[in-house]
Amino acid sequence: REGYAAALTEKRNATNVKDVVAMDQFGNLPNLGTGEVVMRLPGVAGSPSDEGIRGRFMIRGMDAALNSVTVDGGLMSTQGLGRNASLGNVNATMFESVELIKGHTPDKGADSLGGTLNLKTRSPLNMKERRRFGYSLGLRWAPPFYPHTQERRKHPIHPLTNFSYQEVFDVLGGSRNLGVAVNLFYSENVNAPSSMQFDYQNTPDAPAYLWDFRTQNQFNNRTQKSINVKAEYRLAEHTKLIF
Repeated sequence: REGYAAALTEKRNATNVKDVVAMDQFGNLPNLGTGEVVMRLPGVAGSPSDEGIRGRFMIRGMDAALNSVTVDGGLMSTQGLGRNASLGNVNATMFESVELIKGHTPDKGADSLGGTLNLKTRSPLNMKERRRFGYSLGLRWAPPFYPHTQERRKHPIHPLTNFSYQEVFDVLGGSRNLGVAVNLFYSENVNAPSSMQFDYQNTPDAPAYLWDFRTQNQFNNRTQKSINVKAEYRLAEHTKLIF
């Protein structure tokens, strides 16, 4: 509720049109991915890959290449040969909230025709308590009573884990002026499709004989590991240094 209330207040006080949601507002997500939150925002349409990963997004009908993604206001680089930043390999555990900016103010750049997604990292200085621990442990299991490829049956269990630590310190004679946040994430997301191809004689007559048959089994295990460390030092009332 604390993050949800802060998101509503920021949206209400904004000078432009934008939506703000807390990352934990949607509860436990299947892959703990940023894209799983973004795809639920109004005016956003996700373009899933063949494996169901949400990485590219259209905002207000504009293609992903015409939108920008920022982290704490800093532009996120694109990946591959495209002009869009992909969120498929960005986990949501290190972010506090996400802003969907649909109406830019005149002082912003003109590189986002549809809108901008701004991912805000967790700020330990915003905590009410001194110290906070968080953890999430999960397993994906391929039950044997469903059909699977042979490779999938050899590796039926895959983990999804996250650990977070935040603490506020008093340094150099100040009070609650140094905050440290650490986030550890590990995930295995398995895709194991199988396909069969039948090539028949090119004729309208029946029966057409089968001249080529192929079968293919695949096993793609996407392993994701990340360590995020953030330190904040409040130099003055309106000045904060972030590493």
